Amino acid sequence: MRGASGGTDAVESINWGAARHVARTRRQIPTRLPTQLRRETFVASASDVAGNSSQRSVTFHVVATIQSLIAAVRAYGAHGTIDPATENSLLAKLNDAQAALDRGNVTVVRNKLSDFIGLCTRRVPADVANVLVADARYVLGTL
Repeated sequence: MRGASGGTDAVESINWGAARHVARTRRQIPTRLPTQLRRETFVASASDVAGNSSQRSVTFHVVATIQSLIAAVRAYGAHGTIDPATENSLLAKLNDAQAALDRGNVTVVRNKLSDFIGLCTRRVPADVANVLVADARYVLGTL
């Protein structure tokens, strides 16, 4: 069985698989995490030696959440792309935002995510900040 994403995303999916392998073997992490905000279609095809074949597809949406932001910050911190002090500060803001969301206090969530964005733009390398800020803005847009 072989699978590929539909359209131009097939190249991105293949490249991400290679990047994940490199990250494991060389302790590198791509600046563009696989949680890019977009619609994806996964297509799986199978055929046997008798010439029978079948194909199925499923479409799904990749979204950002406070939890996915926490995971991203931890990944960048583990790699060393974000220094430990900044990582701790970012995680504190995100954990506060999640706690506020759990309590239903959307105003505090917005404030903490805005603080997170400001800290990213000031203390995180630009390529990584762009990823984190885009995801944080997406989360803000869902509130």
